[in-house]
Amino acid sequence: MAETLIVADLHLSDRNLAVLGLLDVLLARAQGAVALYILGDLFDYWVGDDQPVPGPIAARLEKLAGLPCPVYFQHGNRDFLLGEAMAARCGMKLLPEYYRPQEWAPAVLLCHGDSLCTDDLAYQMMRKQLRIRPFRLIFLPSHCLCVKLLPKTCVRVPGRKPVVRRKTLWMSMRKRWNQ
Repeated sequence: MAETLIVADLHLSDRNLAVLGLLDVLLARAQGAVALYILGDLFDYWVGDDQPVPGPIAARLEKLAGLPCPVYFQHGNRDFLLGEAMAARCGMKLLPEYYRPQEWAPAVLLCHGDSLCTDDLAYQMMRKQLRIRPFRLIFLPSHCLCVKLLPKTCVRVPGRKPVVRRKTLWMSMRKRWNQ
């Protein structure tokens, strides 16, 4: 009987190559699986889809993209900035923060564990702020069409490189966000 695989918190990084062996085992087992669910923190950190991926990890991600089964990804607390571009490169379908597969009985709710740390109010407040769209637009300006389309408003100081005024940039983004 085929199985559904669920994994979380692999924390892939070029500093922890021992985890790559575990990923190799998972990829081999997933060849005969019905589906693979990755419930966050696939990477130890992720700061945008244009960040370089170390060679040993990149090779495994190519294998991930080539799996015969569907691969689903749910964001964790360390890779919540992973976007559609990287998900597509890895052959993954992005899931919402809480996901209940309709075909499973009894009912199961999939989520990354950091959302369950409800006693840590400071973390939950920070988590909420980090995951809102305006933050992502500020943090990852290279991935935001509205930032690319903004008129360049610069402060020019003789002898220095022009600097984009942050207040103007933020106000323009907020204005577009509210439209």
